[in-house]
Amino acid sequence: ASLLLAHRPQGRLLVILGSGKLAASRARTAIEVGAIPLVVPLETGDTGCTEIQEGVRAGRVSWKEPPGGEQNSTEWGEWLDDVDGEENKVFALCVTDTLHSGDEDAAQHHHTSCSSSSLSSLDRATLLAQLCRRRRIPINVADRPTLCDFSFPATHRFALSSSQQGGSVAASPLQIAVTTNGRGCRLAGRIRREIVSALPRNVGDAVQRVGQMRDLAKGNSVSQVSVSSAAGSQGARDYISAKPQPQPQLTSRAAATGTAAVQEDDLSFDSTPLNSPVPQLSRANSRADLTALATHLSSAVNGGGSSARQQQREEEERAAAAAVEQTKRRMRWVAQISEYWPIEYLGGMSEEQMQGVLRSFDEKKRGGSGGQGAPQGEVQAQANGHGHHIDADEDERRGRSIHASTSRAHRARSQHSLSLLPPPPPLSSQSKGQIYLIGSGPGHPGLLTSLALSLLTSPSTHLILSDKLVPAPILRLIPSSTPLVIARKFPGNAEGAQSELIELALSAALKEGKNVVRLKQGDPFVYGRGGEEVLAFRRAGLQVTVVPGISSALAGPLMLGLPVTQRGAADSLVLCTGVGRGGKQVRLPGYERGRTLLVLMGVARLEALLDVLTSHDSTGRAGGKAYPLHLPIALVERASSPDQRLVASTLEGIREALDHVGEQRPPGMMMIGWSVLSLMGGEEGNVDVLADGAEAGDGVEDEHKDRQRVERWLDVEAVRGGRYVLREGLDAVYSQSLR
Repeated sequence: ASLLLAHRPQGRLLVILGSGKLAASRARTAIEVGAIPLVVPLETGDTGCTEIQEGVRAGRVSWKEPPGGEQNSTEWGEWLDDVDGEENKVFALCVTDTLHSGDEDAAQHHHTSCSSSSLSSLDRATLLAQLCRRRRIPINVADRPTLCDFSFPATHRFALSSSQQGGSVAASPLQIAVTTNGRGCRLAGRIRREIVSALPRNVGDAVQRVGQMRDLAKGNSVSQVSVSSAAGSQGARDYISAKPQPQPQLTSRAAATGTAAVQEDDLSFDSTPLNSPVPQLSRANSRADLTALATHLSSAVNGGGSSARQQQREEEERAAAAAVEQTKRRMRWVAQISEYWPIEYLGGMSEEQMQGVLRSFDEKKRGGSGGQGAPQGEVQAQANGHGHHIDADEDERRGRSIHASTSRAHRARSQHSLSLLPPPPPLSSQSKGQIYLIGSGPGHPGLLTSLALSLLTSPSTHLILSDKLVPAPILRLIPSSTPLVIARKFPGNAEGAQSELIELALSAALKEGKNVVRLKQGDPFVYGRGGEEVLAFRRAGLQVTVVPGISSALAGPLMLGLPVTQRGAADSLVLCTGVGRGGKQVRLPGYERGRTLLVLMGVARLEALLDVLTSHDSTGRAGGKAYPLHLPIALVERASSPDQRLVASTLEGIREALDHVGEQRPPGMMMIGWSVLSLMGGEEGNVDVLADGAEAGDGVEDEHKDRQRVERWLDVEAVRGGRYVLREGLDAVYSQSLR
């Protein structure tokens, strides 16, 4: 395997030996990333291919003759030292004249040592590899992996779809690379094309928007990070001459308030789980209120006798601390947006909407900074109900494009479809609208109920209010004529976002007579807060039609082969949440051999929950015995999505398992109990757990026998060299149905 890194060699030399088509390709790569290609011809009188010549004439490519004389180790060493200089200007060296040259190449040249006046391409490459490694200069030798320190993967840089007009193209920050480690270069190119075609066309825009929101969260003005659709646009061939774009600088305000201290690297290694609880924002704990309270307390403690300078310094320190805390909170919001919101949706956000998303609820009530966001701080598009408008390039877009200036949201259809939409549904201000509370199931469109699908696609549905966990494949089913609002239930904003969605639904149904769909993940009443919304709508005089959804709590494990009950292994189950209202701790039930414990919204709190479950004197359990350390546990993540994953081990081994599999994939749930291994471990499974427990008698379990059962399970199912089970991806039938 290779260590994949992303380098930034701006302003440094990429030395390219050879002047043919491969050398021209290497030069294009160097120019694209801001490096300086230095081409070295290897034949007397060689002037390079046409593209190299054009680059030299335009000043984009440098040219330097190789060392004269015998070209031995001394000559090449001195030549390299002269090029590298005291500043170590050489980033890497590429040898291009060994492409497709076999070992017989050496036999075609007379050479007895590296001191010979005529070296074969292979001998010269071998010599240069030795010299470069002494100088710590990375080297790549075409078609000779044993001589290479690095290789050039099959790469693609996505364009900004918003710039693909009038023949001009602006590059996005998103790049992908595929390597086969020298085992199939052409196949790597094909795999790259498959990946590119599978992603939404505006995925580059989505990355650009997230980057802009990160800058906004750090305190930058949007004008500094906005991208002109024409800026930096080049022809396909001349694009290699584009200069590297300067990185946005933090504003003086950001530097003054301390937000400049929160950089990307600081948060990339944040060990805090994505969904860890944080205090909810409200008027009682808003930044302004906290600052005012702290100022008042400081004045009272000091008896009003502090000097004006002292008070000013204290106020500045408090303001700086509050700014840093607010920046961290908003960066968490951006992380949640990146994880949950559909890529197509992100790619179509306007600058105004990006600012609105990051404004906290207390700021909105005060008309705080950050620009004017969308109504109620949501990313949304409003339908005016009069006619309909289709963008000229809608057929070229994949996914949803949201623009503040347009009257509705656009979702791309097949490129072979016609730009025809049904007329907008009639609205009546004289009668109340209808509200539908719909569960979308675990997330796969095939698990959506037929009634839910009918309501989502009906021309009589005027507005859809979706939770952030509803995945993109479900949202793509919604007609482009139906406005969609995605909740911004980010850490600290959940309560406010819930209230906003209720207000939006009431306003649309009561004041405008619209039919509103409230779309939720899983089942609306399994920790979905559906009951709160029903009561709120009922108090306003509106009746709600509830459309149940397949609960993720039951279907999620089954999508990865885990039954929540199984004859002989588990005859009952308990469903719990991992966090109580307002982030409070919940009390979990004690251990029973025949019972499966399902914990939703608990993966981010795994450490604390494991302590509660396994500690013999824990006050976090509602009675009952402690759970044995060898008891199986499974983490089910993103069930029914293409990247679904199962990580299973024991209560004592799950921490180490998570360390090995990498970052979490929220949303996730935990399944604890003997049913985890009931259908694993071979053809017979493990369905004699309860029988063995009954033989032990008086509730006494045979720990030795249970540990042997767990060992057999892991021996069969665990990944090589590990003590955990890992399953990823959808069943073939489910995968095919998404295409």
